[in-house]
Amino acid sequence: MIADIVDLALGVGGTVAYLYAWNVARMRVSTPSDSGAARRRRQRLVQTVFFVLLTPYILFLFWSMERVREVLGAGSGAP
Repeated sequence: MIADIVDLALGVGGTVAYLYAWNVARMRVSTPSDSGAARRRRQRLVQTVFFVLLTPYILFLFWSMERVREVLGAGSGAP
């Protein structure tokens, strides 16, 4: 039960952190003085980088969840 709650907390926290970093990076590359094409090009680049990094980040979150389950002794999956 505790391992499931920790999994949920890690998943939600990780998702919030990822989306926050995505939005901060997107806002930083988008300056009002840029032309529309340059702004869209930089935002597209940020979106591509974050999309490519999404899979390793999710795998890291799952790895972290498994390590926490091992520490808590709930890694066997048996009830």
